[in-house]
Amino acid sequence: MNATKVLCFAALAMIICGPLAAQEAAPVCSGDTENCLAAYQQAARVSTGTVKTDALEELAFLHSEKGEPAKAADYWAQACAANPQDAFARLMRGWALLSLGKPAQAAPEFETALLLTVMRNIANDASVGLGMAAFMRGDYRKALDVFQGVYTRDPYSIALTAYLAAESLYKMNRLPSALTFVQQSLSHDRQDIAAQLLQAKIHEKLDNPIQAWQAYAPLRELDPLDDYVSGRMERLAKNFKTDSANYLYYTRLAFPMPRAPRWTPSPEIRVGLYSGANGKPALLASVELLSNSSFTVTDAQSGAAAVYKPGRRWVAAWNAARGAVDIKDGSGNLEYSALRPAALKFSPDGAGLLLKNAKTAAPAALDTGDREIRGALALVPAEGGFYLVNALPVEDFLPGALAFAKEAATPPEALRALAVILRTKAAAATASGSGGDYDICDSRLCVPYRGINMESPETAAAADSTRGEILVSTPSGAVFAADFHAACGGLTLSGVKDTATPLPALTRAEIARKILAIPSPDLLCAPADPTEWSSIKWAVFLDAAPLERRLSANGKFGRLKSIEITKRDEAGRVLSARFLGTAREERVEGSGEVIRILSGGALRSPLFAITPFYSGSKISRLLVRGLGAGVGAGLCLHGAQALAETGADYKTLLRRYFPQASLSEWKK
Repeated sequence: MNATKVLCFAALAMIICGPLAAQEAAPVCSGDTENCLAAYQQAARVSTGTVKTDALEELAFLHSEKGEPAKAADYWAQACAANPQDAFARLMRGWALLSLGKPAQAAPEFETALLLTVMRNIANDASVGLGMAAFMRGDYRKALDVFQGVYTRDPYSIALTAYLAAESLYKMNRLPSALTFVQQSLSHDRQDIAAQLLQAKIHEKLDNPIQAWQAYAPLRELDPLDDYVSGRMERLAKNFKTDSANYLYYTRLAFPMPRAPRWTPSPEIRVGLYSGANGKPALLASVELLSNSSFTVTDAQSGAAAVYKPGRRWVAAWNAARGAVDIKDGSGNLEYSALRPAALKFSPDGAGLLLKNAKTAAPAALDTGDREIRGALALVPAEGGFYLVNALPVEDFLPGALAFAKEAATPPEALRALAVILRTKAAAATASGSGGDYDICDSRLCVPYRGINMESPETAAAADSTRGEILVSTPSGAVFAADFHAACGGLTLSGVKDTATPLPALTRAEIARKILAIPSPDLLCAPADPTEWSSIKWAVFLDAAPLERRLSANGKFGRLKSIEITKRDEAGRVLSARFLGTAREERVEGSGEVIRILSGGALRSPLFAITPFYSGSKISRLLVRGLGAGVGAGLCLHGAQALAETGADYKTLLRRYFPQASLSEWKK
């Protein structure tokens, strides 16, 4: 029901039946914020009982999302007065007071919520709030005790409370113990950038430069433009006696693996290698080439060729003076120089080449681990370096591309469903007619691909058993816009439910309740291990400073004063936001861009709620809590795995997550 209908219904009830009828008209509004505010204000004025309380709670959440914490706190106070036994209202009022920097006033609200509830989620969250109140007052000993208690009893917040315990110990200068807890946090949520940053700071204080540099590295890969992280890494690298890249946890391969050539006639896909978060292949300074087969290097324009024998080592290196890519032998002798794109073609078809020790201008800006490829390799000169494009049959690309899912022990039928989706993505990419040098990137923005060295019998079987199958739109027959994500948290973008439990209308309050609630026991994407919920239900503390630096990329932003969530979709996912700084404001459109600004891209999904923590009139930190992993588009990997384990085949999975599509053969 939209806001206009809510207002009309409430007004009509008043006219026809009087105030009692209006009390039955519980507003349901998830659209335009201003219209929703008017609807709930009307309901709060004319109603009593639970309808009035619900309206006040919705008003509190709406003002919180508008970046008006003082008004939100006032509505929470009214909700508590309207229903003194409402533990949820008490809990939220406590967080609203913490947001305003009033821990002494917040603590009694959390204590009252604990007395009023028997619900584990509210009790545990109230305990976290009490710990935060103690932390903000400087009572780190008490905060630690509270966080340790929740850590031991609540599997849904284990990563968050381990981090908060680590931060309490850090403030107490108990660094080894702090390091233990921060490592526990990261073991449960590798994407917790706050824990990653704290780990780096602890190692710096402990005078462990290598470990500190390694802890900063994932943050630089996530956000290469963060000057603070880059500066810390450059300073630490001065302590190293060898190339800092040697300390990265990347795949290292000594020689190409002996393997039979694989060559499956099928449409060709061109993959931009070593792609970053922006989906573009990185500019390389050099890369080593090791091959068990012979290969030919051909100039893309003149057709001039050179033949190289197997079993040797070459280096492709950027020649800045000539703007060319030089190929040198193991002794450094120049054998070939390409001013234009050059293609390496291996013989026989399907033979492999090892790419080793790729060097970029900024170590740790992306994963430059060693990888093997098959097909053909293009060396493309560009301003400041060269990039690599691997062209190969799509059916020979898929076994390596499926490897990221196989790491989670995906059942065979779920792997088959994913094979169809990746092949469909390849079909869409090659049909786009972009005219560029590559069709698809190898980062998580497109398809995570780390080479044929990642293949397994299971991934090869998934590709072979679905050979040529793609999804097409019904009834047009056009290639379907297929995609996948890790966990939807309950509802995909196309409206496919991940649970048999009915979903309520997702008003702002219901979104917050859903994020806070213990997940439904019939949630398909639930993990088997109850301590591994971070991909479904997650929380992270973010410093405002990196966010301010990202917002200053388009001009001085200043200090962060407020964040307004300006639009959500029907499933509650954030679509746009407004950031107000002391120098200017920035409006950000698109889930991905909002996530990039907030966290450099670390937030697991756009289904989240924000609690800002103010220091005076400026925001110093943010508590972001959310559900799911990925944008929620297409196939839910965890949900598909659960269904496959009950006996569903890949066609059943595809019908469930893509009801508007059907299987067809890819003919190019």
